[in-house]
Amino acid sequence: VIGVIIFHLWPDALPGGWMGVPLFFVLSGYLITDLLIQEYDRNGRIGVLAFYKRRIKRLYPALVIMLFGTATYIALFARDLLYNLRAIIGSNMLYLYNIWATKNGDSYFDSWGGSSPFTHLWSLSIEGQFYLIWPIIVMLLLGLRIRRISIGFTLIGVAGISAILLGILYDPMNINRAYYGSDTRVFAVLFGAALAFGWPSKRMKQVLSPRVKRNLNTLGAIALTLTIVTFFGLNGEWRMTYMGLMFVATAIMTSLIAITAHPASFLSHALDNKFFNYLGKRSYSIYLYQLPVFVFFDRLVKQHDTFWMDCLKIIIVLLLAELSYRYVENVFRHMKQSKPW
Repeated sequence: VIGVIIFHLWPDALPGGWMGVPLFFVLSGYLITDLLIQEYDRNGRIGVLAFYKRRIKRLYPALVIMLFGTATYIALFARDLLYNLRAIIGSNMLYLYNIWATKNGDSYFDSWGGSSPFTHLWSLSIEGQFYLIWPIIVMLLLGLRIRRISIGFTLIGVAGISAILLGILYDPMNINRAYYGSDTRVFAVLFGAALAFGWPSKRMKQVLSPRVKRNLNTLGAIALTLTIVTFFGLNGEWRMTYMGLMFVATAIMTSLIAITAHPASFLSHALDNKFFNYLGKRSYSIYLYQLPVFVFFDRLVKQHDTFWMDCLKIIIVLLLAELSYRYVENVFRHMKQSKPW
């Protein structure tokens, strides 16, 4: 989320900051699949409806309030943005916005200056589609008693097909189909899911031999360095980005997540600190509110492109995210099922 925000404010300073979204896709694919596998091993089944309820309580209320808050502001103060608003709101509430955006949305890389406060929400639709079908697929795969490492390699193969589609459907005159498509971007989620089958969190040793630990930390340092290089160097409008560089960069970030997930690694402890934990807990709301704040702020303030004005935008985003986290996310997350919806 730090990478995405810096990219939205200072794209020239961090041209690959948009790769924060594929990084999140990998992380989400890993965590969700790992939890589903644990549930299956514990109960012999996956409670699909219970999974849906948890995801809805966790994600939907904050999204709906952000959508209607933004729509209200548009209706009152930014009426030139009313065009397509009904379709934008509806497709986001159904987690189909990325599909709608392939033909009707703004280019992700032309939105700074801010034609639309909704452009960034395409990634949430891919997440929603993943949450809808994945627990069923995982339960079927595990029920077939296929070797889990084989499932992992199969998922990597399917991810490769997705990456090939990304290159085939890339059009330099209109990158929306390649950039927003569920089929062209799912490879990052599948990388994370494959990792969960081959690198389950519950089977990692707390203590490793000095040599193994040293090798693990060395690989982690290399993966972290290459990820940082990606954030600073991978332009989202290069042809080669869609012809394989994004796929390779996502594979590198998958290895970074694998090593960070290991409790004996240096990264596991180094990244577990108060600052990152604070941002991590609020990262969903931060992601939701960043672009609306940036777009509306730039419309309201004439001298909006100075460094201090950008810092003020970040402060406003953090304040809104804190309010959303405390009074929306936490309220619904901890709501007992007996309470009326």
